[in-house]
Parts: sequence; structure tokens; C-alpha cells
Amino acid sequence: MEFIVSGSTDGCGSSNVCTLASLENLNHLGGYLCISGLGNVVDFCEAKKAELKKKKNLLHVDLFFNSNKEEGRTNEEDKFLLEALQPPSNLEQLKIAQYRGNTLSPSWLIPLTKLRRPTLSYCENCERLPPLGRLPSLEYLSVNNMSGLKRVGDEFLGIESDVASSSSSSSLIVAFPKLKYLKFESLDEWEEWDTTTRRREDEEDVVTIMPCLRNLTIDFCIELKALPDYIVRKTTLEELNINLCSKLKERYERGIGEDWSKISHIPNVNIESTLRPAYESQRDSFYSE
Repeated sequence: MEFIVSGSTDGCGSSNVCTLASLENLNHLGGYLCISGLGNVVDFCEAKKAELKKKKNLLHVDLFFNSNKEEGRTNEEDKFLLEALQPPSNLEQLKIAQYRGNTLSPSWLIPLTKLRRPTLSYCENCERLPPLGRLPSLEYLSVNNMSGLKRVGDEFLGIESDVASSSSSSSLIVAFPKLKYLKFESLDEWEEWDTTTRRREDEEDVVTIMPCLRNLTIDFCIELKALPDYIVRKTTLEELNINLCSKLKERYERGIGEDWSKISHIPNVNIESTLRPAYESQRDSFYSE
């Protein structure tokens, strides 16, 4: 089901354009729900009235913060709205697009223990990724068009506080325990991807990161300098695709890159300066399984 927000406050303006309050009593909704036009919301109390969290049969929700108005909202307004749009706890797929906040960590995100496929798209003001490594069921992750993102570190893994608290413990921390497919695309300002707090004083690993990762794709990330150690030494990785990433291409180019030896154990490595035709036709269906 697609639901288009009009921005008016007098109920439904047409047969397919309504306010969020119109969703209040539709607790029978199931399967897929796409809410677009969230940039048109005038009364933020309407978002709470939608009561998405009560719609227990919803498994897939898309939230598009686009608008038909010339003036955009502030970062704080989008953050308030996203927080109010809490989905049901059994959600499996979630897409957040065109969100204008500079942080993307609503309180309800990490408690979504059944979430398998999140997509973050055109959240151009976001400077940090949420701690998605804490999601126990996550299998597919796509992040694209976040021009405010310059660094990805421990905050993405969700391990910052856990590493500190486990320094005297023998238990290991697992970040992204079920992640199989990871894709980054069109992150224009992204320069660094690394983690800094992975070892104890005795040099034993504190964290296990992405133990099931099979496919990594990085497209149009022209400023990214290097892959983190936990990626290049990963023995489970079956396919690595790097497309239109000039600095990565120079560093990892087959046979001649200074760090080619670090990824040469991966069975399928594709590093291109242009998109291959076959890949170009398939990339939009990367998460269609």
C-alpha cells in the first residue's frame, strides 16, 4: 500500500492523498506500507496519531521525506517526525529516504530485533551512521547518497560502549552477526572506514565483525582511501565489487596495487573504473532476493 501525505489538516484531500492521522484506525494493514510526502506534514502530532507501532501485520515500511513545497523543513523537525513514526517491533524491512536530519538514530531503530533489510537513501545531512551492528537479524544493508558522511567507525558497529565494558570480561562482542550483503553507493565525501577499539591490552580481539559477510559492493565513493582490516582479512567474503572509486582502485588493483595482496584471497574481485554492462543492469536488484 502507498500512502501519500498531502500536508493539509482536514483529513483526506483526495482519494489517494491523506494526512497521517488517517492511518490511526487502520490496524489491519499488513505486508508493505510506503508513506511518501512526509515533507508535507504540518502538524507533527499527526505522526503519533498514525500509530504505526500498533499495526502488527506490517513487515515492510518505506518512509520518504520528500515534499511538494518549495521550503524544506529543519533538521530538528525531521528528527521529531521520524521518532514519532515508530513501526511495529516485528518489522523485517525498512527504507528511510530523503530524510534531512543530521543524525539517524530514532530510539525505536535498534530494538527492531527482526529487521533484516534496512536501506538508508538520500539522507544527505547525516554525518554518522546509526549503530546498525547491534541489529541481531540484519542480513542485507544498503547505504547510498549521504553526502554529509565523511567517516565510518565504531559508531556504525555499535561497539563503542561494549568494548570499554568488556575489557575485564572473557566474552566476545559480535557486530553484524548475520550480515551477508553490504552495499555503499554515492557517498561523495566518505574518506575513512575503520575501527579503533578492537583489542584488549593482551592483544586479543574483543570484537567479531560481520562473521557471515559474503558480498561487499562499493560504488561511486571517490574519496574513500582504504578498506578496514576487518574487511580485507575476512575469509567468508566471496565477492568484492568496487566501481568508480579511483582511490580504492589504485590501492587494490589486481596484481599491481600496493594492497592487492590483502584482498587476493577473495574468490571474486571486480574493480572497475566504469560500470560493467551486466553489473549496471543488475545493481538495482541487488536486494531483490
